[in-house]
Amino acid sequence: MSDTEDASLGGQVTTRLPAGFVVIIKLLISVGLLALLVRQAAGNPMVRELLERPKRWEWVVVGGGLVSCGYFLSFVRWWCLAWGVRLPLPLGTAIRWSLMSQPFQLISFGVAGGDLWRAYLLCRQQPERKAHAVATVGLDRGIGLTVMFGAVASIGGVLDWDRLAEVDAARTTALRTVWLVSLVVFSLAMLGAVFAWLGGERWVRRWSRWVPLQSLRDLANNLAGVLPLYRSRPAAIGGAIALSLGNVVCLSVAVYCIAQSLTTDTPSLVAHLLITPISLIAGAVPLPGGLGSQELVMSWLYAAFSTEQRSTDFGFLVAVGYRVATLVLIAIGWWLYLRSGSRPTRAG
Repeated sequence: MSDTEDASLGGQVTTRLPAGFVVIIKLLISVGLLALLVRQAAGNPMVRELLERPKRWEWVVVGGGLVSCGYFLSFVRWWCLAWGVRLPLPLGTAIRWSLMSQPFQLISFGVAGGDLWRAYLLCRQQPERKAHAVATVGLDRGIGLTVMFGAVASIGGVLDWDRLAEVDAARTTALRTVWLVSLVVFSLAMLGAVFAWLGGERWVRRWSRWVPLQSLRDLANNLAGVLPLYRSRPAAIGGAIALSLGNVVCLSVAVYCIAQSLTTDTPSLVAHLLITPISLIAGAVPLPGGLGSQELVMSWLYAAFSTEQRSTDFGFLVAVGYRVATLVLIAIGWWLYLRSGSRPTRAG
């Protein structure tokens, strides 16, 4: 990649946040979705009963710990990918910068806001290798989402769809469509990854010309440029995939534990390996922190797993519990950001 392209990319990374009215619109959408869910929950007698019932706080503690563990694994994944392209990013710095990026998920383009902040910090530390820095962040997000789609594709293949359809055939049909879409997305992502790994850098650059967004074209070209480095260190990619699997398992079990703190009549642990990834993918929608979209999807998914013997139409409460756990991490990230000041420090 030329110096001109590299410098141009660096300018994109440091682009300011969107105009104020765009942020206001996104906030209004988030507030509207949350208001809709609160209204539905208020009219649900099961939700009121669960709120009044004594909670099993030990499950909340375990769930909160697993949320922290899942996020920690994702932070280490980014460090692993930086190591793969020989960027001198200490593990402690990667964790601290990842925590610092969490608040920006609430005030910018959802998870992309945190990604932009991490890219900015790493580009500032490595100004001569901005393309590599941005590629690590893009690949980190790509591997994470691909593994989530893979989890949905795998778990959907073992679900008893006929049993679910006995309660709500229309909702089950919609859920099965989501599973099939996830299966297709995962398959295409894996085919593309295998092709690129086997030496498709030139074709990736050629096909990227057809991508409508300049930022996505730049990202594709950056990923193509770092592929030879990752082929020389395959452990970086393998480690990132393993850490992503651990991340999905930890967060899925965390959501299950939060549900268990309310009642034992919850979807199975296996079902949560489908519920949680789909909800987290929905949380990647460019709303502030995915607020509203993640809760809406999780609430809908819980209702989809109701059976004739039990009703699980209380997903909104579980989503709120999970959101509170993530807000604790965001508070820690905000404290680190304020403590370090607005100017990021260089890694040692």
